[in-house]
Amino acid sequence: MQGIQLSFFDPLPELRSEREILLDKALLRGSGFEGGPLRIYAAFLTKDQRSFTDFLREEFGVGGHSMDTDRGHGFVDYGSKGLQIRVWKDDTRYDYSWQKVAARYSELIGLMMFPEEKIRKQADAAILTEPHPRMHYDIGGG
Repeated sequence: MQGIQLSFFDPLPELRSEREILLDKALLRGSGFEGGPLRIYAAFLTKDQRSFTDFLREEFGVGGHSMDTDRGHGFVDYGSKGLQIRVWKDDTRYDYSWQKVAARYSELIGLMMFPEEKIRKQADAAILTEPHPRMHYDIGGG
């Protein structure tokens, strides 16, 4: 019986779970608002963990967007309690509190490549560290 032999040049199999891959994909997209990834990055650099969590809740607000998964289409919902990812094919649901979202962003932030000159050109620090201005709707239960 022969074992599997890998070299440094062979691609490694994906070691992360679907749950982790989908969360990372949703978070690296940002809040969906123009300048969102830059505001998130700047907030991470300037706020403590609790303030960063509150910032994310405000930045994402209430809403969502569709996303593609390995098993077909899905959807990302966000609201006051956190973020939920649904895979429509089998109605798989993954729920994350804003605390868990903030913790994962803390791990991912190194992957968000923003040269300093781009940050300076985009907006001043006050705009970057405030959540996206938009109308908030009280839909109850939230």
